[in-house]
Amino acid sequence: PQITVWTALDPATQDNGCVQIVPGSHKELLNPEHGSGFLTDEMAAEIVARSDTEYLEMGAGEVVLLHNWMLHSSDVNRTQQSRRAFSVCYMDAATVADNDTTYPVVFGEGALTPARACRN
Repeated sequence: PQITVWTALDPATQDNGCVQIVPGSHKELLNPEHGSGFLTDEMAAEIVARSDTEYLEMGAGEVVLLHNWMLHSSDVNRTQQSRRAFSVCYMDAATVADNDTTYPVVFGEGALTPARACRN
């Protein structure tokens, strides 16, 4: 499982560029020609063209859970109101990168040790 937890720190509205999703698109995000399964920009554009976009307007403190493969975006904030958010992405421990890049383990056995300042 892969999931993103997106928390609005400020109100997120259509005017200030709230998150938009294509409901159900995570079920189509399979590209057998790429090892990750990710769609090309052209494939994603084709899905968006034939789908209805849903705006996720949220109040400050509200949270939305998104499947990592769900097509989502946000518009430019054209207002004076900030649109801050905190986003965390969970990926199963069995997830691997195929580009020879290694990443530190943050939790569990072999995890990073917090700096002394963080422990006090």
